[in-house]
Amino acid sequence: MITPYTYARSFSDALTLAKAHDPTFRSAQANLNAMVARSDFAFSNFLPHLNASASKSKNSRDYTTESDPSVTTNERFKGESYQITLTQSLWEHSRFIESKQSDIVVSQAKLQLASAEQDIFVRFSQAWLDLMQARDTALFTQRQTIAAESVLEQTRRSDSLGLT
Repeated sequence: MITPYTYARSFSDALTLAKAHDPTFRSAQANLNAMVARSDFAFSNFLPHLNASASKSKNSRDYTTESDPSVTTNERFKGESYQITLTQSLWEHSRFIESKQSDIVVSQAKLQLASAEQDIFVRFSQAWLDLMQARDTALFTQRQTIAAESVLEQTRRSDSLGLT
């Protein structure tokens, strides 16, 4: 009997839904995303670094001489400086090691995700097959009950006619 809220779902749709809600699989996906970001960060160490700075200053000075007659002088100075620095390392062995390690960690995370995907596929397939077996058992029992009721009805008719 189908309830109003029951509908058919294909195996692949149900598997996709299971992946979306399985914490182990989602954790493996998040770990892979984090390791890819770490690898991207390690690669960024090979890129040139650009720094820019600017400064502006203003000075003012008033002084009076002690000569006769005294003279008061006002001086004003303005200064501006700008600097852009581009740095590119030619060789830093630690950066190459870090890049290699991050590539290995990404490969490991991909394998963990594949393992989690296989695990959820096995668990889901087993649950799916158990469900199909239970459905088949229920249908077999239902048909056996119908057959037994038919034999019982036939026996009652035979008995009422005096054939038994």
